[in-house]
This record gives sequence, C-alpha cells and structure tokens, in this order.
Amino acid sequence: VFGTCCAKMGLLDSVYQSGMFFSDKLKLGPFVQCASGSAATCSCNQGLHSVWVLQPSSSTSAPLATPTGGLVQYTTCGVDYTVMGVRLLWFGATVPLTSSSVASDFLLGVSAMFQLANEAGGVQDGMNLSLAVLDDGGSAAQAQSNAQQLIMERQVLAMVGSIGDVTSEAVAAVSASSGVALIGPVSGSPAIRQPQQVVNVRASALDEVAALVNFLTGVQRVRHIGVVATDSLSSSYGQAALAQCLAQLGLAVECNVSLTANPVAPTTALIAAFALQQVPLQRTQALVVL
Repeated sequence: VFGTCCAKMGLLDSVYQSGMFFSDKLKLGPFVQCASGSAATCSCNQGLHSVWVLQPSSSTSAPLATPTGGLVQYTTCGVDYTVMGVRLLWFGATVPLTSSSVASDFLLGVSAMFQLANEAGGVQDGMNLSLAVLDDGGSAAQAQSNAQQLIMERQVLAMVGSIGDVTSEAVAAVSASSGVALIGPVSGSPAIRQPQQVVNVRASALDEVAALVNFLTGVQRVRHIGVVATDSLSSSYGQAALAQCLAQLGLAVECNVSLTANPVAPTTALIAAFALQQVPLQRTQALVVL
C-alpha cells in the first residue's frame, strides 16, 4: 500500500512539474499551483477545466470549442499561464451549443479567422487570438451569467457574437455595464443598436424589412402584402418593422397568419398556412415570412 501511495504521489508531482501534456492533437492541462500556495501546500488540480481538441468529432452535433493554433490557456487559482511562451489575447463567446446548429458554423468561422491571424504572426507584437466559449442553450439568463463570467473571471478583451435576440440583448446589457465590447451579435434586435459597446455587423430588423418592402413595392409593384409570423421575439420585431414601413407608404398588412414558434423551415410554415386556408389568395400578392 505504501509503495502504491508513493507511486501516486510521484505521478502527481510529475504532473504539476510538467504542467502540460501533449498526445498527438490532444492537449491536457495546464496544471498549475495556487496563486497563494506552493508545490508543497497546494495541488488543487484546477488546471484541467476542459479538454480541447483541434478537430470536431463527426459523432457530435456541435464541435468542441478549440483554441486556435492548438494553444491552450487557462486562468486558474489566480495564475495566468502562458503556453509555450506565446501570449494569448482572449475573446469570449456565449452561444447555444446544445440547441442550435448555427452555433457550430459560427465557432468554425471565428476559429478559422483567428487561426489565419495567428499564422500570419498574431497581433500586438505577436500575441495570438484565442476564444473562450460557454454554452447558454438559448437562455437569456444563462447568456447573462456566461458573459459576466467571461468578462469578470476570464477578463476577455471583448465578447464575440451571440446568437438570437433574447441572448444578444442579455449579453449586450452586460457589455454596456462593464464597458467591454460585444462584436457581431447575430441578431436584428433594435435593443442592441444603441449601446456604444455593441459593434453590429448584421442589419437591424427595421433595416432588413425596409429593404424588403422597397423591393416589393418599388420593383415588383406589389400593394397587397400578407404576413406569416410566429410568436417569437424575433418575429415580433419583424412585424413591427413591416407595419411601420407599410404605414409610411399608406399601406397596411393584408393578412396576418400566426403560427407557434418552432424549428421548422419557413417553407413548412407556408405550406401549413395554405393547408389551413388562412391566407386570402384572392388579394394577397406577396407573403412575408417572419
């Protein structure tokens, strides 16, 4: 028994002395000491918060969040660990990893751009860009909590992206109160247009609908427009924008078909509306799905 205990203690000592382990594309660690402790007094094993891989698994619905360039960094027990002598510039993201396929595409896109920048020499005198990701499941409350954790504990330079209106609004509120930028939220919400900390790359719902109405009425000469809408927040923003744009032209929505929000494609919603004979085809020249 004594020999077994000594062997285990020796293994743990080697773990903390090495700090980082590599196995092909798999990185484990870093394992570090507490900020207030030493090797003799602290082996809290807080280094292994997550396992990060370079390639997503085809057997999972969403890829694991991966630091670009295969680099790993954690802040644990108050210790900042710089991997392989490379300084990392952290960004944070809270996305619905478990409830939206859009999140997977978003993470792959951001990771690709970060890797491109890192391979070109990084930024700010060679610092590499890295992304810390938390899953919010599409919940505004969880998105808010995640954003606070990333900003206060990880001390990210900026939040990147946020998918959906309710979660984007929650993250934008945290960004505004903390003075940390939110870059590129995937949302048309009008509520995230005002805070100076939000850098929008997507048009607002009003701008998107205005462009659609201009095309329908100006190019296609359509005067009778119907709506197929759901009870989602995003759809309500679109409906309000459509009513505003049509009112400016002296027009009104011809018909409004309401459907319960669900993950089906818009074409399926249209088929359902026609099947239920909720759309007065004799007057409606165009249908807008919101």
